[in-house]
Amino acid sequence: MNAFTTHFSSRCRYLLFGSQRCTCSVRSFANSLPQYVHLFVDASDDEARELADKMPSNTSADYGRPFGEIFKAYEYDFFKIDPMLFSPAKVIVTNTQTGNSFTAGELNAELLTQSFGL
Repeated sequence: MNAFTTHFSSRCRYLLFGSQRCTCSVRSFANSLPQYVHLFVDASDDEARELADKMPSNTSADYGRPFGEIFKAYEYDFFKIDPMLFSPAKVIVTNTQTGNSFTAGELNAELLTQSFGL
């Protein structure tokens, strides 16, 4: 498991209240950034749905503004920024017990364009 995957597995465990019942895979296309994070959890459907609903970056109070603006608002102190802002944009959580999957979040190309000043 690489560092990127390990980060999201740790986030998953945290959001499942300390559970160790989570594995993670990252879906991306050749030569591109990941498109979404796909988590496989040994949990109930309610827990899987709750995880999907809580995990995406758009759950952060700071979501929707360019990162430079957010960073400046926190006086360039990275650790003051809501950690949920650094979660994946889109997540799929699959319950390994039932096979049901829950998707939340979205890729926001407009916000990325704005953030990079393009």
